Amino acid sequence: MDIQILLGIQIVADIVLCAAIVVLLRRSAAGMKERGTGAVDQDLKQLRDMLDESQQAAARFLECVEESRKSLKGLFYQLEEREKTLKELLRMGETPHVSGDPSAKTDGKSAATPSDRYGEVIALHRRGMSGSDIARQSGLPEGEISLILDLERAKGDSPAGNRKIAKT
Repeated sequence: MDIQILLGIQIVADIVLCAAIVVLLRRSAAGMKERGTGAVDQDLKQLRDMLDESQQAAARFLECVEESRKSLKGLFYQLEEREKTLKELLRMGETPHVSGDPSAKTDGKSAATPSDRYGEVIALHRRGMSGSDIARQSGLPEGEISLILDLERAKGDSPAGNRKIAKT
């Protein structure tokens, strides 16, 4: 194609676009004249009403956020108090029971430290209790009871363990 043909097509396209813009501008100006100033005032009033409604909604939203913040703050303080209470209860539960019997328990559950619990398991076994009875009394799983007793037998500290090791 020749450059002059392309240039001619470009000029014709520009003229058509300019004509379309002029036509659109005239139509929009005529539409504004038909609507008159009353329509513009009505549109402005609707815009102001929408702005007022959005400001009221924003104010309500902020009030709700503030109420939620206060509620969460109250819940936070309640949780802190409960946490303090639980920590105090745990600390009280960890203190050793003062009595003549080292295997005595304060609440029917096992003592606070693992070595105390394991010693209690071994002591109960030496008294002739079965693994399931020890598990029920100490609150430990039967598998853990069995493991503790097997380890004690392997160490050779338990008289019952010594007999079993000697037999095998």
